[in-house]
Amino acid sequence: FPCRSSLASAQSAPDALWQLAWQTDRMRRRSEEDQVRVADWSAFSQYVKRHFREHGITCRSWSEDGRRRPIDPAPPTRAPLPVSPWIAELL
Repeated sequence: FPCRSSLASAQSAPDALWQLAWQTDRMRRRSEEDQVRVADWSAFSQYVKRHFREHGITCRSWSEDGRRRPIDPAPPTRAPLPVSPWIAELL
């Protein structure tokens, strides 16, 4: 995703992920034009993480300390920040 998979049996990505890909491309283009603040990126990243979790996409540390535990402890969970009005227009 979004490229064609080399696996013949691979399912197509859900429409929500195609839309998320479009939104992240728009965000990236705006950042190239210096129209994105750090707070905007932060809020948008939380929005993307929520979508990933909804589709079962999670992150796991690749490194372990030898005792089958991640080296970095999980950060505390925080409520997502509100999305800036111009980002809300994209959504």
